[in-house]
Amino acid sequence: MKALIASSVSLLVGLAIGSYTGYRYYETHITNEAVKQMLEQMESADSEHAAEAVRAIEFIESDESSNAVRLLSRPIANYYQWYAIHAGTDRERELGAIIGRLSSTNHIVADAIRSKAQ
Repeated sequence: MKALIASSVSLLVGLAIGSYTGYRYYETHITNEAVKQMLEQMESADSEHAAEAVRAIEFIESDESSNAVRLLSRPIANYYQWYAIHAGTDRERELGAIIGRLSSTNHIVADAIRSKAQ
């Protein structure tokens, strides 16, 4: 009888340790995968921004500043549409005000914001 109880207790302790270890491994694996995907998305966005900046610099260097402004107005309009209109932080409000002033003096940026709003 003692052997049966000792075996049962040992089995339960082993199951508990195995379950805990397996759960911890699974959680670590899932977290690592989520971080990896987030970093890949950030890298993709960063490379897109870098390519856009390179193209804008090329436009500026070839005296096509209106094309550079047109290229750069798209991310400004996107930001304004998503964050500045519904600003929740001081930083978002400040940048929204700066974009608002820019759009009052630059018709290309104003057009991009209007077309994004539609």
